[in-house]
Amino acid sequence: MPGDIEVDPDAVSRSGEGVSSAGASIRDRITAFQSTLEGYGNPFGEDDIGSAMQEIYEAIQEAAMDSYTDNAETVTDVGDRIGEMAKAYREIETAHSDTLGQLREELGS
Repeated sequence: MPGDIEVDPDAVSRSGEGVSSAGASIRDRITAFQSTLEGYGNPFGEDDIGSAMQEIYEAIQEAAMDSYTDNAETVTDVGDRIGEMAKAYREIETAHSDTLGQLREELGS
């Protein structure tokens, strides 16, 4: 029938797992990136200008890393919610199938 929408709960579930996996991968890359940056130590020097640059850099880096980490967590959460949606589709399909089966039995078909 034109306009019908078919949902494959297994495909939706796999998509959710993929999105969650992407979020975890992003988080891992952020952690590795932070380690790399920390490995550089203080590249700005110990004079007044270097100290000022270090303070500015640290403030910006902290804000950026917080933002990146929050985004990675959001991606993971979206994947988890897609998985919940797939579970809901399965439950609805099962309920509808059970209801139709009962109706068939009552009608004697």
